[in-house]
Amino acid sequence: MFRLAMVALVALGCAQLPRTAQATTISFELINSISGPESGSGVLDLNGPIGPGLDVFSSGGGGLNSLSIDIGGQEFTLSNALGPAQAIFQNGAFSGLFYVGQMGNFKLSLDTTGLFYLYTDLSDWTLTSAGTIAATPIPSTILLFAGGLLALGLVTYRRKRQADFSSSFLSLAVSG
Repeated sequence: MFRLAMVALVALGCAQLPRTAQATTISFELINSISGPESGSGVLDLNGPIGPGLDVFSSGGGGLNSLSIDIGGQEFTLSNALGPAQAIFQNGAFSGLFYVGQMGNFKLSLDTTGLFYLYTDLSDWTLTSAGTIAATPIPSTILLFAGGLLALGLVTYRRKRQADFSSSFLSLAVSG
């Protein structure tokens, strides 16, 4: 039973590899932790896998296929960008996003030195919102985490069952 569960987990992990090698979608939240009432969310589509080490995806043919950010009722995309956009990953973790875009009187700046954003009203240069960017886990990551917890539970159950069997066998040997 235990071997069958382990083989199933390995097969599930291997089955995920070809799909993530094609394209990857990352969802993230803009959290107004510093100033202002505006929070938002976004999605970026990458052409390629995210691996160990440093991965940089950029707009204009560098692997960043699309970017959509919703904040304050405005939707910023790569077509609103005032320059190239970049998404940075360090050892598989979302570590930076660089984007500067303008839509009407509003400007959105995402800083690559950290996960930080500024949302500004250009009509009077007031800071509408400022905060941090947090990546939301993708479903395959959640499944992998759940599979690991299941495997740990099975190992614990098996060890407890073997310990109970050993103690009952020992008590039978002593009383017999």
